[in-house]
Parts: sequence; structure tokens; C-alpha cells
Amino acid sequence: MSLIEIFQNTQSQDPQISARRRKVQQADVGPPKLGRVEQFEDILDAEMQKTIRSDYGTRGLLKKDGTPRVRTRLMDANFPLENLTRSGEHQGCTEKTWRSMIRATVSGFRYTLNNSQGNGEWQVLQYDHQVIAGLDGVERLFLIVQFLDMNDGEDIKYRNGVEAINLEVKSTVSDELVEALAGFKSGDDQQSALMTQLLQMLVDEKKAEATVEATPPKTSRARRAKQTD
Repeated sequence: MSLIEIFQNTQSQDPQISARRRKVQQADVGPPKLGRVEQFEDILDAEMQKTIRSDYGTRGLLKKDGTPRVRTRLMDANFPLENLTRSGEHQGCTEKTWRSMIRATVSGFRYTLNNSQGNGEWQVLQYDHQVIAGLDGVERLFLIVQFLDMNDGEDIKYRNGVEAINLEVKSTVSDELVEALAGFKSGDDQQSALMTQLLQMLVDEKKAEATVEATPPKTSRARRAKQTD
């Protein structure tokens, strides 16, 4: 009997080695992992098609040529192919895992939009994907998704990280008040001087139209377009 045969017999009779071997064999049994780029792209198409609604046109959100008449946003993500297709016990990607990654990505897009433009109802309008090699030589599967706002809300603008408020300035100083103060007379020189200063301030305010009033909401562009079509 050769030394190899003696060693193999010894290994097979050792209970600890046999248990480890069974554990490794069991770990190898499981859902098959995806290995081809086409498989990832086919599943990506299937999942993304589920997110697209069919009533955009009937709700007046699209023009006759199919382009959106409401505000939109582009979101993107990329997945290195070497991470998706790499083989190994704890590497690669099963179909179930890949589908979960796609859903989580779209949910992340919508979460970001709701945080920055919370006055909108963001839904997937269209998407595209392509394998692109970067300057680092790494091939990545890029996913580009265009969302539209079904509410057609106005863009929320930010200044220094804080939401900016759109305000319009108008005067609330009545002409009657200005005229009354202009005709005021007093024997007290100090009081007259103070009233003169007050009158000048009100006149300046009247000219500048300097009282704050919130801008009235605008009619939805989608609603206006739908009425005129």
C-alpha cells in the first residue's frame, strides 16, 4: 500500500476530518449562482419593468410624442461585474440576491428623491442599462433610471442646506395712514420731529413695497397642458 493510500485511509477514519468534509460539501449545495452578464441584464429588465406604471399617458403626464410634460429626475447606480460574477463559496450572486439588490436600489433612489423633493410622487418612467469599462479598467453594469413626479410639484430649492422659501414683497401701508400723518400738526417740536421721521419711514416703505406675503401656488403644468390639449 502506498503512502498516499495509507494517508487517505487515515483521513477517512478520522471523525473530525469527516465532519469537516461533510460541512464543506453541504455548503457547496445551494441555489446556482449567476455567471453570465446576460443573466444579470435579463433579470434587471424583468424587475425594472414591474416598476413602470401604464397610466402616465391617460393622466396627462406625457406629451403626444411620449416625452414627459412634468418634472423629472435621473438617478444612477453601478455594479462591478467582478463582484457579481466572481466564483467562490462566499462570492458571486444568486438570482434571489440579485433581484433583492435591484429592488433595494430603486427604493434607495425613491428615498433620496422624497428627502430632497418631498412634495412629489416619484415613479419610474423609463430606464436603461449598459456595461461600461471605467478608466480604472473595471467593467461595471450601469443602471440609469428616469423618475417623473405625478404631482408635478414645483422644485424645492435649497440655500446652504436649508429649504429656501419663495416670498413676494408687497406693501400693507394704506394711503389713508400716510395722508393722516402728513397732515398731523403739534406744538411740541420733539414730537413733530418724531412724527416726521415716522412719516418718512412709511413713505419709504410704501415706495419699496416692503411687507412680506407668501407667493400664491401656481397651477399644475400637467393640468394646464391637459386642459389645452
